[in-house]
Amino acid sequence: MVIRIVYLFLILLFTSCEELDINEDSIFEADPSEQIPDVTYVGETINGSSADFSWEGNDFALEFSYMVEYYIDYADQVWQPYNNWSDWTTNHTTYYNDLDEGNYTFYVRSRFGLIEEQEPYFSTDFEIDAIVGPALRIYPLRQKVGGEDSFYVYLYVENIDDIAGLQVELQFNSDQIVFIGSPDNCGLESNSFCPELDDSRITILNWNINGDFNSDSPIAQLSFNRLRNEDTEIIISGYTLRNSNNDDIPVDYVFNGIIEKVE
Repeated sequence: MVIRIVYLFLILLFTSCEELDINEDSIFEADPSEQIPDVTYVGETINGSSADFSWEGNDFALEFSYMVEYYIDYADQVWQPYNNWSDWTTNHTTYYNDLDEGNYTFYVRSRFGLIEEQEPYFSTDFEIDAIVGPALRIYPLRQKVGGEDSFYVYLYVENIDDIAGLQVELQFNSDQIVFIGSPDNCGLESNSFCPELDDSRITILNWNINGDFNSDSPIAQLSFNRLRNEDTEIIISGYTLRNSNNDDIPVDYVFNGIIEKVE
């Protein structure tokens, strides 16, 4: 019995002294100076006002964060829902909807533990051009606003060249937001006027465009105050557009603006 115990002890002793195998392919065995996360590929699919993205990273890219930048002169006055870095995630895909017309850049970065990928981050440019016919739209289609905060929205005319004048009515819930803009110029140096019909309706008037209309610029800039921290909507409820021959211009689409509460 004693001999057997000694024999087992010697086997364990010599076994423990053997050199351990190292898996050179394991990312955890790499030198720390080589443990640099890197995004290596980004793919995109644009469908109307929606965009899907997928990406891949190297062996050290274990978590990802992403964001979208939108290029417009008024972007600093509007709280876009996607222009901040996302939380870190192990997902390799993301999806955006209700994107406004215009040019964007999608960014994605990676990290491995506490080691973050260094700038410049992987990026790809894309364009949203979802409106194909004459249209009226609120910009932005969707924005986040906190309770009792002020915010801007803009009225755009899309895919109409010969426009001599217009009258557009906007409707909103006066229990949730209140119009605080000037009725004299709709917030822009233009001939547009924005009188209030009542507490929940505004009429935008401009009958002096006469060929000076630029579809890249808004017809009106409207400022509101938030009264309640609830989701609400600004609706294009009526409109009349005329060309230089004083003929009615048909409008195929209207796009309303959604105001989301800040979580």
